[in-house]
Amino acid sequence: MAFINTGGSTGAGIQKGNKFYIVLLTLVATFGGLLFGYDTAVVNGAEKSLVDFYITPMLDPANYTALTHPIITQYRILMVVVLLVVAVIISVQMLKLLGKQRGGIFTAVVLIAWAVWSWSFIGESVPKDSVAVQGMADTIKGFVIASALVGCIVGGALAGMVSKSLGRKNGLFISAICFILSAIGAWRPELFNVFGTLDVFSFVIYRIIGGIGVGLASMISPMYIAEIAPAKTRGKLVSFNQFAIIFGMLVIYFVNYRIAAQGDEAWLTATGWRLMFLSGVVPAGLFLSCYSLFRKHRVFWL
Repeated sequence: MAFINTGGSTGAGIQKGNKFYIVLLTLVATFGGLLFGYDTAVVNGAEKSLVDFYITPMLDPANYTALTHPIITQYRILMVVVLLVVAVIISVQMLKLLGKQRGGIFTAVVLIAWAVWSWSFIGESVPKDSVAVQGMADTIKGFVIASALVGCIVGGALAGMVSKSLGRKNGLFISAICFILSAIGAWRPELFNVFGTLDVFSFVIYRIIGGIGVGLASMISPMYIAEIAPAKTRGKLVSFNQFAIIFGMLVIYFVNYRIAAQGDEAWLTATGWRLMFLSGVVPAGLFLSCYSLFRKHRVFWL
């Protein structure tokens, strides 16, 4: 279904209707940017509560055997897997840039380095003294808080393939689904733990899924806007996406503030941080609703 009927409309009428629908489509597409900003900034308000809920208990010597050792072991395994994924992504890109011969040498070096590091990393003994455990807890804290960025790498690497094979709008749809899955999973990682990991790493995996949505949206949203925009307004319309990213960050700061104001620190540690992540369902749901209205529409030159 085309927005513009070129059969019998006047030039002025076409331009007027075209401009309205292009702006409307741009606003729908900028939900990708808004979700980008929303999802990357939501963890700022939940950071302390996440640390108190997941990391602080592992510092108790009474929990070393039952909790601390399993957390450290699963963290190491997950880090090995994550770095393998990153290494494969980098290697694939270098194969495309350098060709089979030089790219193959680069890939071999990267994978050998990963294998050597992984063997050493996994083989390290689990720390038992409080100082070493504190250092490992700080490392795991950084991984938990920044885990969505791993998904950003994956999503950004897949964005070209997804947009080419499925289309820009379907790519944005997939990113919104990732945001919804991430929001719900991060809300109750223990309830939706289908990965066989400890709950803290179930949370991490759902955040990585959200990061994949961020990576897809960061590439596909401005690409789609640039393609539907006329040349003379392209720069202006693409800038909407940048505004939407910052606006999404601003919105979640206020949302986090309102949620934090609903209870004391104990409530925040037990419940409040969960609601911060769950709130992401609202903008993602709005985007899916708008997408369902416009998914069959296109501008006439595409």
